[in-house]
Amino acid sequence: ILTIYLDEADVKNATKRLIYLDDVKSKYKISRVVSIADEKNISKYMAQIIIDSPELFSKLVKVEVKEEL
Repeated sequence: ILTIYLDEADVKNATKRLIYLDDVKSKYKISRVVSIADEKNISKYMAQIIIDSPELFSKLVKVEVKEEL
């Protein structure tokens, strides 16, 4: 599971948006969005994306959530 954090503006239709990993369009979709709150961020959203097991655990990747054109 790949976990990312979104702002309120990014959550709208999040499950239908395209996921890019390291600037490459992927087959993945956001599977779950959960509202969270903490001391710094009054309203944030945690999104989970189910991905294939990576070869290298904890590899840092660039994740972009884009609307389909």
